[in-house]
Amino acid sequence: MEYSGMEQKQYIFGSVLILNNKLHGMKIAGLGDLTIKQFILLISIRNMENPDPSIQETADILGTTRQNVKKMLEILEREEYVAIRKSKEDRRSFCVSLTDKCYKYFEQHNDAGEKIINFLFAGIKEEDISSAFRVINTLMENIDSVNNAEGITI
Repeated sequence: MEYSGMEQKQYIFGSVLILNNKLHGMKIAGLGDLTIKQFILLISIRNMENPDPSIQETADILGTTRQNVKKMLEILEREEYVAIRKSKEDRRSFCVSLTDKCYKYFEQHNDAGEKIINFLFAGIKEEDISSAFRVINTLMENIDSVNNAEGITI
């Protein structure tokens, strides 16, 4: 069956949303007791320039709401992977830092992220990955420009 360009775009758009839903609660044995979403949250915090980012900064990096990130962080705080405390600069804001338990977790699961990526991308040609990379970057740029303009005008 042949699909038009518009049908392919619609498929890609819908599939991105579905992939997010499928990844949301995915448990992977190599991650121990964390979901893939929690793992990505912790990796994102570890890789941020600010070693103690605010919850809002973390949400901005992940492209989600402060409330969603706060819920996830509260669970991770109960499990002692992160510490949440009031910001020294802005008393209305909360900062998050990774704990020793989290850094030990990263050491123990050092290769888990790479294994996950290799599993998910198994059987996909490098040129297809490069094309998908370019497409997703352009989609992200387009979404950012829409968000900066405060919506789409049609």
